[in-house]
Amino acid sequence: MLIVQRDDHSPGVVLLQILLNRRGAGLKVDGRFGPKTDQGVRDFQSTLRMSLSPPGVAGEGLWPELFRGTGLHVVDAYDLGEPRSTAGADIAERAGSVSLRTGAMCNGVESVIRRAVSQAGGPGSTALMRIWGHGNLGRWLTFSVGEVVDLAHEDPAAYAAVRGEWRSYIDPAHFDAMLPVLRLMRPIFPPFGSFEAHGCSLGSVPKTRDLLRRLANVFEVPVTVGTGLQPIPRSATSAFRFSGATFTAYPRNGTLQSWARAASVAEAVRR
Repeated sequence: MLIVQRDDHSPGVVLLQILLNRRGAGLKVDGRFGPKTDQGVRDFQSTLRMSLSPPGVAGEGLWPELFRGTGLHVVDAYDLGEPRSTAGADIAERAGSVSLRTGAMCNGVESVIRRAVSQAGGPGSTALMRIWGHGNLGRWLTFSVGEVVDLAHEDPAAYAAVRGEWRSYIDPAHFDAMLPVLRLMRPIFPPFGSFEAHGCSLGSVPKTRDLLRRLANVFEVPVTVGTGLQPIPRSATSAFRFSGATFTAYPRNGTLQSWARAASVAEAVRR
């Protein structure tokens, strides 16, 4: 489901720390995977007495145990208009994710979001939602348009038709028009939830970064993307972790530190 490891600092670490604390770890929730979080993972691994992932690494085998009894899950939405993504959808499903498979379609954003909401299992149950689709040179958060970068050069008319189906991706020009659909997502996230888009180069485009900040405010959870090229997922490593540097937008222009603190307070209130 996820791969979180030493020296990471991310929303995924906050999720890990909160779930370990529910098992008695007593960690400070700060989103930084340092020595104490490392030891917390090792201690939890030792209580299970089974080889789930390398020592100190919160890998794909560990998360089902952390989620057990919590009502939480991960959603992976794969745009199979790019056929090479089928392997990644299979990997996510085998690891226990709720797998939403789409093809190139009209109104793809609403279709995926409504399916995610219907399968969420109630408010606050989606610890992480990831979407997998091409970034179109960092300009689109693609839900269901297939491979578009090469299409722009190979068949401009076909590319123009795909571009016209803007309800199947999120971009700055149509963000306001998509707001009613995007707001449907907010209730499914817990205070420590997050959203990821695994298209290429999304974090490298200034206009897209601005869009991500707006999206974080709509979802009220962090939104993370990669800044460089992202591989077509063919293994757990590429299916559960970004390649290279990332960019994260936090709600209300916050930081990892301020958001982790708020998530920790909300978790304390829940108890």
